[in-house]
Amino acid sequence: MARHPTQLYDILFVLAWDDLLLALRARWRDKPGLMFKLFLSGYLAWRLAIDAIKPLRYDYGAGMGGVQLVCLAALLCYLPLLARQLGVPAPLKAIEP
Repeated sequence: MARHPTQLYDILFVLAWDDLLLALRARWRDKPGLMFKLFLSGYLAWRLAIDAIKPLRYDYGAGMGGVQLVCLAALLCYLPLLARQLGVPAPLKAIEP
């Protein structure tokens, strides 16, 4: 069975993502832990995407494997923390009458 060399893609992504974050680190010096949150969020999103081209042994729903579901769950939990630290405004709440 022909397969993509996803391990090589993974190494290249991590090196490129790390280089980008290190180049921009001066922006976030005053926000402790933000670089780690950005790295982890980017890597989780990467794994969610790259695992889509791997052969799927078990479909746990929506055509996703176990690693993808864990990445999706982790991103859903982690992205609000990242957004808060970056200062992204929260979604507007409905005004109650």
